[in-house]
Amino acid sequence: MGPHCPDLAGPLYVPPEGEVTPIRPNAMEAKMTQHETQNTRKATLITALFIAAVTSSASAQIRYVDDDGLDCPHSPLYTTIQAAIDDSSEGDEVHVYPGTYTGTGNEVVSITFNDFYLRGVSVQGHRPKIDGENARRCITITGPDWLDLTHPGIRVLGFDLENGQTEDDGGGIYAEGNVMMTDLSIYQCNAEGSGGGLMAALPSFTQPFYTHVTLAESRVDYCTADLNGGGVSSEDAHLRVFGGEVTRCFAEKRGGGISFSAPIHAGQLFLYGLTDSEPLELSMNSANAGGGGLWLNGGGDHDISGLLFFENIARGNGGGALIEDAKVSLGRNNDGLQVTRNVTMERIDLTGGMGAGLCLFDSEINTVGDSWYLFDSNASEGDGAAIYMKHSSLELSQALFEGNVAVNERGGAITAISCPSLLLDEVYLWENTGLKGGALYLMNTFAQLTSLDVRGNTGTNGGALLVRGASSDVSVSDSLFMNNSPRHVRVISGSCTNAGGNSFN
Repeated sequence: MGPHCPDLAGPLYVPPEGEVTPIRPNAMEAKMTQHETQNTRKATLITALFIAAVTSSASAQIRYVDDDGLDCPHSPLYTTIQAAIDDSSEGDEVHVYPGTYTGTGNEVVSITFNDFYLRGVSVQGHRPKIDGENARRCITITGPDWLDLTHPGIRVLGFDLENGQTEDDGGGIYAEGNVMMTDLSIYQCNAEGSGGGLMAALPSFTQPFYTHVTLAESRVDYCTADLNGGGVSSEDAHLRVFGGEVTRCFAEKRGGGISFSAPIHAGQLFLYGLTDSEPLELSMNSANAGGGGLWLNGGGDHDISGLLFFENIARGNGGGALIEDAKVSLGRNNDGLQVTRNVTMERIDLTGGMGAGLCLFDSEINTVGDSWYLFDSNASEGDGAAIYMKHSSLELSQALFEGNVAVNERGGAITAISCPSLLLDEVYLWENTGLKGGALYLMNTFAQLTSLDVRGNTGTNGGALLVRGASSDVSVSDSLFMNNSPRHVRVISGSCTNAGGNSFN
């Protein structure tokens, strides 16, 4: 084995902190530098949209809330948020000053308007906190139909939400309709249904485009769900998450960080980082039935760009993300993905454990724009440490797979089973380890592999590439194979064509 290959004799390998990364080739370094300097500020657009929304009602009346009257310079004052909301009309604003706000009943705060703005005011670094006291939801929001252009919707800005609890969905926030939330901290909330931190839901299945929820520049931390979406969940609705972080969340079922399912309507999921240096982070989340960071199932065309999947864990499949029956565009706005140190473990019945980075079933994944993708140090107990794909298509260019380990299984970097299309171009596959197919394991799959740099990969059968299955049709061109052990390529059955320009050292 090479100097960075783990000892596979022990238990599931988890890459250690500070693992040495070899120097990248000059061509790749130049590309990475180019990517890192493209600081397109999406936050500017978010801020502009928010300002436009909150200034749409020139005649709005502002009501002020201060629990102890010590921070707010205005008069008259309310001491509870709900009292101010109950006295409000369409287009009004409620400004809330620092303090801890609690309530009674099913939620601390309930908002039902077509046009309304709830704003937290920060004073000397302190901001208002809505505390569910582990007895009730923090906020329930019912906004207008997203397609109703005559109403701006509900806007919420600048609050800390803690200790939300519900027997239903949405422990921190339950939102229907056109809702935009910015700069929130949602901490230690629980739902006995789905969406421990936030639930975006339709009021009924007869209105497929009714709900369109945006969560921008916010942090969801240490939230849990007994079903799906420990941090954030959306069912048959549109969900946009811009920037911020979903971390340390847990789902008993799927989607430890975020779950999105659209079994009936063509809902869409949009996940964006703010800039290259400020990704949307899904980190240290876990799920007991797949999709440690993200579970995406069904719906319309989805966009994922500028994300960091870091140290997520799943029992079952998809440590970073489990994507099923979906069409996804990666890298729009020239922001790629970093998928690092995610883990999948087998279930108790010894099934699953595939795709520690990404796991794809019956899905189509395409890259858009000029982005770089990094898959490093992911570890799976099943096939495909970085990516496992079945009955799916994947188009990927400008990517590095490094130090991924399929423990005693197939495809240290990628495993593709019965896939109609796998297109890899300008992809680096370095020091990955798998029992069969140290870097790539392709079975009954059509693949075009162009301009690959494949070196230092290890497998007992096919150090770089193993092809099998009568319907496999693989073409390799203009690629470099170096120091793969015990051999570069093994073809058991099917076709693997040397299309020219390849070098084997």
